Amino acid sequence: MGFDLREREYSGADAYPGDPLWPWIQYFGLKLFVLRGRDLGYTWWTFGKEDARQLLELQTPKQENWSDERKLRHGRQLLSERSRPSKKRHPLFKNLSRLASRLGLSEVEQDIVLLAALCDTYSLLDSLLEDTIDWGLDRFASLLASVLDNDMAAIHRALLPNSVLRGSGLLLDVQRKGLALLPGLGAQLLQKHEEESDLFAPLFQTVAPSELGLDAFPHLEQHSALLTRLIQGAWRGKHPGVHIHLHGAPGTGKTEYARALASSLQASLVEVRSQNMQQEPIEGDDRFHAYALCQRILARQVRGLILFDEVEDVFYDWVPWAPRIGRHKGWTNRLLEEAQVPTIWISNNPEEIDSAYRRRMIYEIAFRLPPKRVRRQILRHHWESHALPADSLPEFVLEADLQPRDLRQLATALQLVQPTAEEQPRIITQMLRQRGHRVPTPS
Repeated sequence: MGFDLREREYSGADAYPGDPLWPWIQYFGLKLFVLRGRDLGYTWWTFGKEDARQLLELQTPKQENWSDERKLRHGRQLLSERSRPSKKRHPLFKNLSRLASRLGLSEVEQDIVLLAALCDTYSLLDSLLEDTIDWGLDRFASLLASVLDNDMAAIHRALLPNSVLRGSGLLLDVQRKGLALLPGLGAQLLQKHEEESDLFAPLFQTVAPSELGLDAFPHLEQHSALLTRLIQGAWRGKHPGVHIHLHGAPGTGKTEYARALASSLQASLVEVRSQNMQQEPIEGDDRFHAYALCQRILARQVRGLILFDEVEDVFYDWVPWAPRIGRHKGWTNRLLEEAQVPTIWISNNPEEIDSAYRRRMIYEIAFRLPPKRVRRQILRHHWESHALPADSLPEFVLEADLQPRDLRQLATALQLVQPTAEEQPRIITQMLRQRGHRVPTPS
């Protein structure tokens, strides 16, 4: 039976000859085994007997018990009989072409991504590079040049911090992480995707247009007028480094405002994810690398806009022993200054953000409790969207200090409970007080 992509998830997979990528895995694996065999040895702890049996095509117990030297000679013989595989029809190579087109990757850079994606997925290859993290860049580049049949100088340039691979966040710091792609991307490269956007779905996603217009935020009218002109000017002049910071307590409407602003501008709003496809949190450092990649992917898109919520994950400086991106401060500052796509950053507490990053924000808005007239408008909107009777709109609720999120949740709860007109004031009061809100006794 042939290998079926639909029947297998690429995640820490074991290679086997029926896999359509086996020729590449064996070719790279034999290269690494032969190049590193004398230091590695067959008894090296991460390279198991099953890996050796598959890679070296050992058929009998006698062959499996060959000495290390005998296995190395056999590996060299197998390698001499093989040439570099061709890039056949497989999702990996189509996805590599997509990346190359978007990021302008050279053949050398594509080969590095190819090997990194296979190492990320197949334990056989990963084990052969396991102990290279502490190597210097020159030594590591020399090894990759031999494995990839490429020029060492070109490989070395591709691994530097200011290279396309590193600068885009696609490839992590090889001296700290080894040959590692942005988490989640390796598996995505091996999957079939109908649309290019699906390839990046674990990292960033298009945000649906807002149901609200900017008229839902009349208290921010002057900000909205200025931001509209500012973002349009950035698009028109292709001006880099345009960053907008919205900050305030949770539930004050920051995200809804960002979506409404994007909709009014007819922008394509893309959000950097805070959770992966398994709903697990993405670490701050990885999120910022995803942002760097998002910048590169959207750089040529007309009217692009990026949303980055929970900024504290990557910009905070109040925990000195856990700096996250602090060690990459120069790279981070350069990325912010050169960013081609305007970005809206959202945080709860601006004081937790490193001042070096906050200085690079071109405009800031502090979100507080909206005025009563705005809360009435928001409440009316949610009442209508939840099909609640217009004449049951509880004016007394406006006397409580409720944020936009609270008003939305209140409307949702009432839609589910469906109280009678007589019950409604009591039920609203009970719901809000149970959540710690001060609610005046309804008249």
